[in-house]
Amino acid sequence: TMLNLMCDVVVGLNSSLQIEEGAEKFAALMTLGGSSKLVKGKLLQDFMPLDEDKEQLIKSLLVDVEVSDRDDCSLDVEPGVLYVKLRDAMGNHISAELFYAQV
Repeated sequence: TMLNLMCDVVVGLNSSLQIEEGAEKFAALMTLGGSSKLVKGKLLQDFMPLDEDKEQLIKSLLVDVEVSDRDDCSLDVEPGVLYVKLRDAMGNHISAELFYAQV
């Protein structure tokens, strides 16, 4: 995809912000040896050492769910960017730009 050309890592999150796609590349970035087992299913905010970054992520991505007459749930997330710190496997803080969009 176009995102893969522009970004170091592209991950897909579920509605709970757990990493579902792109775990291998994210694990490699975080110096976890590319082992997707250490990343897949984990919350993205588990890699954020700062509480304000975690709160910013949740506020930006976990929006209120609207329920229609059919009881179908839909999220309405506008594309955006967050500037956060991530913590790698050695405890180093990495400045990161997190671009997000709902697909």
